Amino acid sequence: MVRLPQKDRIKIEEFVFGEAGKYNASSDIEKLEKLSGYSHYYKIRFGNYRVGVKLIDEELVFERVLHRKKSISISLKSSVQSYHLRNLPNPCNPLNL
Repeated sequence: MVRLPQKDRIKIEEFVFGEAGKYNASSDIEKLEKLSGYSHYYKIRFGNYRVGVKLIDEELVFERVLHRKKSISISLKSSVQSYHLRNLPNPCNPLNL
């Protein structure tokens, strides 16, 4: 995330660490778009960037952030490491207190 332009990075961080936790169901997230050909994968648009998301039992797993010119579906398929929302450090609360 360090390489992203600050404006886009702030929007993504605010969503991941703030807004995402406020939704009761994935259907409440207006930005969530299903990736064709995948049963559990979605994307969320933030300017020129896309966040790859896996949805399992109404639980969001944020996997990738890529520029819109790169294919998020190919990247998700080859994803080796995924980060669950509760395992991500909160930049506003680095000690997770």
